[in-house]
Amino acid sequence: MSKELRELLNQLDLKNKEMGELLNKEGVTKEELENISNEIDVLQAKIEAQKKKDDIDNSLSDGEGTKIPTNEENEVVYNGALFTRAIANSILRQRNMPGLEFTPEEQNKITEHIGEDGGYAVPEDISVKINKRLKDATDLQNLVDSERVYTRKGQRTYEKRADQTALVNLDEYGSIEETDHPKLERLSFNLHDFAGIVTIPNDLLQFATSELENYIIDWLVDKVRFTRNIKILYGTGESTDLQGIMTSKKYKSLTLPEAATMKDFKKLKNVDLLNVFKPTAKWIVNQDGFNYLDSLEDKQGRPYLQPNPKDATQYVFLGLPVVELPNTVLKTTETDIPIILGDLKEAYKYFYDDDYQLLTTNIGAGAFETNTTKTRLITKLDGTEKDKDAILIAKIPIAAVPQA
Repeated sequence: MSKELRELLNQLDLKNKEMGELLNKEGVTKEELENISNEIDVLQAKIEAQKKKDDIDNSLSDGEGTKIPTNEENEVVYNGALFTRAIANSILRQRNMPGLEFTPEEQNKITEHIGEDGGYAVPEDISVKINKRLKDATDLQNLVDSERVYTRKGQRTYEKRADQTALVNLDEYGSIEETDHPKLERLSFNLHDFAGIVTIPNDLLQFATSELENYIIDWLVDKVRFTRNIKILYGTGESTDLQGIMTSKKYKSLTLPEAATMKDFKKLKNVDLLNVFKPTAKWIVNQDGFNYLDSLEDKQGRPYLQPNPKDATQYVFLGLPVVELPNTVLKTTETDIPIILGDLKEAYKYFYDDDYQLLTTNIGAGAFETNTTKTRLITKLDGTEKDKDAILIAKIPIAAVPQA
């Protein structure tokens, strides 16, 4: 990031805080709000223009592509720019096209980050961008209890919220009672490899600028997000797969009556869900489920599903937040629409190593037959049930769904 771009971003941050103060200021005028809004618009335009200028400067910096930043000792750093050029060079040479040139120091850094199978490790700065983008949209990893681990296999110990015991008073040299034994549970994990393949266009390879980096990040984010969501929900639980929430036999499952009413949903919250999980519970629905909740109205025709007063982009139902997932992720079956109610962070544990690798080939994966070069992503993850009482799965019969 250039010094000019960093300065513009700092200015935007200050103006944003200033706008926040104005919004909370009593007696603020329309003119004041319009002025600060215009200033922010100008800064945002400058930032976009500066980004384009930086990209052009980088692409022209050495005639090869993106300039490789170095650390304070002027040593080459394995970062997004060097990683992108390494991927481009590998693909170009496999396609019998002129590759990119590297200094001996750059080549050594690249070699240090090649895995046992020949794949290039994704550097930290790109991993940060990937994880930031993953949090910008609905990702089930953010809803469940997720933990980054540094070994393929291991165990974790936790205490169920419903079975927790209070701390013992030790004033006046007291002692902990021998009978105070909390019920601890142990979870095991064994990370599984998951992979996907993409073909990178030739026109993005020639200079290996930020466009190629963004292309790789976009693809990685989409693949990782969709894989995580599907596996957390529908993993088979077999020896080579995660245990999914919807395929688990441990969570309580209920089928609502046809034409389910507010009384049925109130019973789910008030009776079927344990009290200890209500303060942190959410409704997890798909598009069909959201539409059903939105169809429930009071006698005056007002919907029970309401915008969250704290965030107009979010909704609440019976006082609990509603999280909407696409139908392609949380799937409606031929017979019913699923709704998850409860605290997913207490119900499910997800493990990942945050270590991505890219490997290029023009031989396997149909590349030889189609005269293309494929790029394969490998990531590792695992997941299992944590507390079976923390959520319940309700099913709305398809016959009960209002027809559009």
